[in-house]
Amino acid sequence: NMLMGVGLLSLPYAMRLAGWFGVFVLIFFSGVTCYTAKILGRIQEYIPAKKLRDGPGAYTIYGFHDMGFLVFGTWGKLCISVLFILETFGYC
Repeated sequence: NMLMGVGLLSLPYAMRLAGWFGVFVLIFFSGVTCYTAKILGRIQEYIPAKKLRDGPGAYTIYGFHDMGFLVFGTWGKLCISVLFILETFGYC
């Protein structure tokens, strides 16, 4: 991913400007990222009680829109889908 590469290339300069505080912030957000990734992994393996769609895979979570539907209902699915579409346009 090009955005990730640019971020990694600028990390030494950012650490130079931020000093030790930047190191602590980096470690803190690395922990937060690890924690949320583990939560998303658990949710991905979850088998929901209600049907998400018709046909095969009706009880399988395929993406973030399914997670939004389970937590917030139809509005959650719609909001997450719109956010992902807007994010895609943001990369352009």
